[in-house]
Amino acid sequence: MQKPLILLVQWFGPWPEWIDLFVESCKWNRDIDWLVFTDQEPPENDAPNVRYRKIDFDAHKALICGVIGIDPAPIRPFKLCDLRPSLGMVFEREIEGYRNYGHCDIDVIFGDIRAFYTDAVLDRYEVVSTHDDRLSGHLALMRNTPFNRAAFRRIRSWKKKAQDAHNHGIDEYRFGNVFRRPSLWRRLTERQAPVLFEERFTTPMTRKPWLDGTCNYPTRWFWREGKLTAGGCGDREFIYLHFMNWKGSTTHTPRGGKAAPWAGLERLVSIDWRRAARDGFMISHEGFGPLPRDSAAPRGGAALRADAQASPRPGA
Repeated sequence: MQKPLILLVQWFGPWPEWIDLFVESCKWNRDIDWLVFTDQEPPENDAPNVRYRKIDFDAHKALICGVIGIDPAPIRPFKLCDLRPSLGMVFEREIEGYRNYGHCDIDVIFGDIRAFYTDAVLDRYEVVSTHDDRLSGHLALMRNTPFNRAAFRRIRSWKKKAQDAHNHGIDEYRFGNVFRRPSLWRRLTERQAPVLFEERFTTPMTRKPWLDGTCNYPTRWFWREGKLTAGGCGDREFIYLHFMNWKGSTTHTPRGGKAAPWAGLERLVSIDWRRAARDGFMISHEGFGPLPRDSAAPRGGAALRADAQASPRPGA
């Protein structure tokens, strides 16, 4: 029987402060696996569905470049984003037995992924994005097929861009266009695969409008027992929070926008991950901390509560 989904992660260098909270958010997505390629020892928080493949950066990039046939010399850690479209081919053995595979970032806190990407969704769509205009680099899913694993080769000038030291964002617009804007030859000779590019409102401080049409994204997000909600949105759940722009990046922020909220903080995490796993936590402009009493963070669904009664709660 095929497993639903495996997500591939590449991380080199010291873990960020929030790594144990990231792992906790993965832990509650029980039927999704993560495989993390890193030069670090595993973080303190242990999750049965998060595995680590320890490898140094030079060996990792040499492995990828050797499979796809490019020069590894110009590749720097951030350039790995441009190589993500090739991961399905490079790690074909690792994703064997999974119906879908994908990649994600670790500057995210996940909610209940499968509440959004059910079996019906994964059965219907070949490629899934949490943005409506491009393939989302922070979480992208693909059906595990030979075509998708090799689809990066259909990116225009992919080899030239892949081995250029400059980052081209190949994993987003350019790779997404392979599926959203297939060539005339493919439209004539093959069935165009159904894709789901739907905005999930995951990333604050972007040029994309929020649910109400403004750019006033919530400044407080709440995680508890695998569920993620946001201030001012009642009990509406979100698939994940991508806090890239809170850290200091200005690449996708609105022009004239405010400074990154976390830029001047000496410490981002003010809650022990064990307490956060037990009681939940808040992500805000002040970093990661305990849930406030007025939060609308829901507890997990009936299935999770039954699980918790049958076995120790994760992080307890």
